[in-house]
Amino acid sequence: PGRSAAGLALLLAGHTDGPLQRVHRVPVTPVGSGTAARLAGASALTDVSDGLLRDLSGLARASGVAADLVTGDLPGDPRLAEAARLLGAEDPEALVREWVLDGGEDQGLLAAFPEGVDVPAEFAVIGRFRAGEPGEVTVDGAPCTPGGWDSARSPGSR
Repeated sequence: PGRSAAGLALLLAGHTDGPLQRVHRVPVTPVGSGTAARLAGASALTDVSDGLLRDLSGLARASGVAADLVTGDLPGDPRLAEAARLLGAEDPEALVREWVLDGGEDQGLLAAFPEGVDVPAEFAVIGRFRAGEPGEVTVDGAPCTPGGWDSARSPGSR
């Protein structure tokens, strides 16, 4: 996650060519990953288009559970830190974290798998679902409010 948001930031800053910009301009849909998840026993599945935290919260809410995300388990991409530095970010780590957690249009899939299931290779275990307030999300144990895109929000309220 975060590659499309970084690509968009680079494009808006006038950096028109590069791998992150291509991720944003020409998204690749994970064809077959949904089927692999279902065959492995996934109990819920959604795309990550509105931001990882927002989509995780939505998946948890629809499933009647809370979710705990562990940032250390997220797949990393060193190009994000390079992009943040290129953009002159005052705090590159914070910008990368924002892109990863709240950036959208990543075209990935987020799934819920039962404990003990062999998770397909195209998925990474990034946390756990638990009993709790439906839709509540913690990041590394701390409560958070998802950012990202809220398609239900009124125009102009952003």
